[in-house]
Amino acid sequence: MNSNLKKMDNKKTLLISAVVVLIIVGFVLFAKKTPTFTSPIYETGESPDVLSSPLFLVSNEKDEKQKIAEFKSKVLRRISLNKPLSNQEKSVLEVSISVSDKSTVGQLIMANQNILNFTPDELARINIVLKK
Repeated sequence: MNSNLKKMDNKKTLLISAVVVLIIVGFVLFAKKTPTFTSPIYETGESPDVLSSPLFLVSNEKDEKQKIAEFKSKVLRRISLNKPLSNQEKSVLEVSISVSDKSTVGQLIMANQNILNFTPDELARINIVLKK
């Protein structure tokens, strides 16, 4: 009977050792495969052919007229391309041609049709591109 107890003790010891080894190996394997966080990279440069955001003005800016002219030029240049608009660009155009009250936060104003003053022909061209 003593020999049976020794065999059972040996099997238990072997089983416990195997489980411990599996746990250690699993821990080592998973620890190596843990992904590291990489912060996203955002495009910082503006493209002349992409409408990335509406025009925002500060109510006391001196070069407001120049910024409006540059933004309108960018809009008209973009709608003249034969590339489909992204959803973001469609949103920018929709805000830019809206005629709702000026959207302001403090001194920051989001330019819309009340400020940009697109001509009826320009508005028609923008609406055609928006429907595509």
